[in-house]
Amino acid sequence: MKAKIAIIGKGNIGWAIKQLLKDDYEIKHGDITEGLDARDIVQVREFLKGTDAVISAGPFAINQNIGTVASEMGIGYFDLTEDVETTEFIRSIDSQSIMMPQCGLAPGAINICAAGMINQFDNVKEVMMRVGALPRFTNNEMSYYLSWSTNGLINEYCNEADAIYEGKSIKVMPLEGAEKLTIEGESYEAFNTSGGCATMCETYEDKVENLSYKTIMMVLYDRFSTLSSYVSHMVAQPPLVLNASYDSPSIVSFSAPSRGITFIDLPSYIASASLQYSLINPLVDQLK
Repeated sequence: MKAKIAIIGKGNIGWAIKQLLKDDYEIKHGDITEGLDARDIVQVREFLKGTDAVISAGPFAINQNIGTVASEMGIGYFDLTEDVETTEFIRSIDSQSIMMPQCGLAPGAINICAAGMINQFDNVKEVMMRVGALPRFTNNEMSYYLSWSTNGLINEYCNEADAIYEGKSIKVMPLEGAEKLTIEGESYEAFNTSGGCATMCETYEDKVENLSYKTIMMVLYDRFSTLSSYVSHMVAQPPLVLNASYDSPSIVSFSAPSRGITFIDLPSYIASASLQYSLINPLVDQLK
């Protein structure tokens, strides 16, 4: 008899997970478009009845509910989140079942690769993890391929990132620490983003000298202006002002009072407009 695996979320990642597992497991797949609202913990409890494990492939905001119910039911829990606060919540749950957050590409696979390489050396001076969703053929101004939650993407661009500097764990600002690199003759840039280090700063503090994680993008000389220009031609004339908050990083807004527009929930707007990218470059003094 096959184990029964629940997958919550039917986006690109949820679909891919199902394709990988469907031959070996019985799959129960749900999504908000089909009436499963994982923000409602009662619905989550009902959906997970009779399952052996759950994989959250939805936005990070639903993971606390799913993790709580998985722990209550004694079933395995896996997610792909980059959100540090959500990860800390899952780690804090006292459970006898497997509770495994951050199982995606970054955080996830990149950390396994880096840890495997670190363990081959007696002493490590520098660990540089660089990851980017780089399409072979670009079709948008940002030259970015968005294959996962837009809310999650914006979230990692608005929260502080972890790093190790001179052996000590530190916090660094997102979108800073820009560096140039060349891959197969193409020019790219990389900058700090939140979540990609997972728990490596905790694991390797005082064991490696420097450790960092950055997102790779095509070179864009003014990321903020590029995004503003793209959005503004559809909703208002510039200037647009970006307001971001560390307290609620998934709520990012553009305002254009002169055009009668005071608020746009950017994650929802980008999703509804079917944009294939999202990259925000707020100034430091605009972050609260």
